[in-house]
Amino acid sequence: MGAQSFNTKHLKTLERHHDPRSVFESAERAHRAGFDRLSIDLIYAIPDQTLAQWEDDLKQAFELPIDHLSAYALTYEPNTAMTARLNRGDFQSTPDELEVDMYNSTLDAINAHGMQRYEVSNHAKPGSECKHNIAYWRNENWLAIGPSASGHLDGYRWKNTPRLDEYISTNDAGFAPICDLETPDPKRSLMDTIMMGIRVRDGLDEQQLINAAGKHSRSTELNESIQDCIKQGWIESKNGQILLTDDGYHFADRVARDLIGVARSALDHIRDRFADHTVDQLLLVPRHQAIEQRVMLMHQPVNDLHRIIDANLNRASEGLRVLEDIARFSLNHSSLSERIKVQRHLLRKGIGSLKLDQTQLLNARDTEHDVGTSIQTPTESSRLQGTSDIASAASKRAQEALRSIEEAAKGLGCSGADFETIRYALYDIERDLLLLLLKGIPDWPLCILISEELCLHKSIREVVRDIARAGARCIQIREKTMSGRDFLEHATKLTTLAHDHGLSVIINDRIDIALICNADGVHLGQDDFPINTARTLLGPSKYIGRSCSTIKQLREAFVQGADYCGLGPIFPSTTKVKPNLLGVGLLNDVMRNEDLKDRPMLAISGINTDTIDQVVATGFPGVAVSSAVCSTEDPYEACKLLMDKLLNRESCGV
Repeated sequence: MGAQSFNTKHLKTLERHHDPRSVFESAERAHRAGFDRLSIDLIYAIPDQTLAQWEDDLKQAFELPIDHLSAYALTYEPNTAMTARLNRGDFQSTPDELEVDMYNSTLDAINAHGMQRYEVSNHAKPGSECKHNIAYWRNENWLAIGPSASGHLDGYRWKNTPRLDEYISTNDAGFAPICDLETPDPKRSLMDTIMMGIRVRDGLDEQQLINAAGKHSRSTELNESIQDCIKQGWIESKNGQILLTDDGYHFADRVARDLIGVARSALDHIRDRFADHTVDQLLLVPRHQAIEQRVMLMHQPVNDLHRIIDANLNRASEGLRVLEDIARFSLNHSSLSERIKVQRHLLRKGIGSLKLDQTQLLNARDTEHDVGTSIQTPTESSRLQGTSDIASAASKRAQEALRSIEEAAKGLGCSGADFETIRYALYDIERDLLLLLLKGIPDWPLCILISEELCLHKSIREVVRDIARAGARCIQIREKTMSGRDFLEHATKLTTLAHDHGLSVIINDRIDIALICNADGVHLGQDDFPINTARTLLGPSKYIGRSCSTIKQLREAFVQGADYCGLGPIFPSTTKVKPNLLGVGLLNDVMRNEDLKDRPMLAISGINTDTIDQVVATGFPGVAVSSAVCSTEDPYEACKLLMDKLLNRESCGV
């Protein structure tokens, strides 16, 4: 699992779209599904990351039942968005001294948890080392399965197409979905053996390396390079193996470059052995018949309209898939996801009506020589507003591709009406999706109503950290007795802390405080501001919640524009006297109403570890609690127990 970080700010820096909470949830679901071995990827030396923050990431990683940890220092690759931001001065790279301290902290952590370092950046409990990684570092064979995967077989190296639709269609047609192929090259093989082998715990075979260079009168130079690295304290020669020292792990790439520099000059002429062979001849071996078929297919005559249709079919399909994934995973919106899925199937059906054989489209494909693949606009690699910009770009890409298919279809003497219909449907889908993405749908199985006076055993800041660690997603700050000045200062600090831990923050009653402290929204009672007035003040990007006690009030609130509603009082409360209790009967009534059951709602009042099962059994989407978590001696355990109940509804018969 690519956790990368458990700090929300650092995930945003890395342009990751998940949050720390989802890592714990995914790990729990994986465990329930039967996966009994878990590996976590983390990144350190992130801009502005402190040693304490990295150590906190490690601490949280080891709270999961992991057998394997990959911890990589952030590197800045050419032609990437991160490098562009670094060059613009958006941030500074981590000082070398701090990066070394972070690496050493990693070693302390893995040793404390029974793991061993078996490669520079990879650590595992004995017997849990990654088999693929080991094969890769030893330059052995591995298969490429899936889009963008790379493979290595008897010296042949290849990469699969990154396009999902192309990967599927090429396989369906009986061809290998390869977009890049390298033929056997002893020089490259030795380079990789050095580069990868020096990084692993077992190291390199010293004599084998010297013998390889000795065939070309370079063994003396290579031996001198080895001895120089030994003097530097970076490597040691032990039992015939060249191994990195503890200090040498910090200079693994430098050591590899020094050794490769000598070996490269020794092996330059080896490539000449292959000069008399064409690529096609090298491909035509029984083990690579699929690759041979692929090459032969690419030499058949091409219809330019077929090429236009093939390229734009992939483009439109990819755009629709991105939109569907956003509706499904970012918004959890089933009906919108289904609408997009229908259009994807209609697109395939429309292509079928053109009476084009799949082989004709594959024959027309020529990604390698497509001049458009090298053209990139300044905004193409940057989606500054996150998911909404991704959705907008995917929509435009699909719409433009559909129009191109429509016109090409006419050129083939076919009707383009099917593609026109899909394009107009996509305009409506784009509008609905972007409006929802403006702020997202509240997804809070558990909201904690928090105040200073309720936190009896821990400070309110400690309680917030425990809440986040336990998997809750939202807090509502309620301070009825504080002055406006004190409440503002209090809410500002608490909002910053909560956001750093991936929590949404709602302010009770006070629209002004919510705006100033940059909270995510405000919760209003029945006698507070009208929702439309609150929306005018807050704008479209903030959540507005409304307290309700009847189905009629729920409907009115949602019609007026509420993003979520609290429904109660359900049970007797320890914090406030509430004479008119509604009970779980009202929750059942709400869930029988089709127009309400999928709305964001929180049951409130008297909900605790004793009553939660009754609420969960109704299927109601969420709950809000206060003293049941804040006033306990262990808020983390109390919150986690409630979250487990809510996330495991099947255990309660729901």
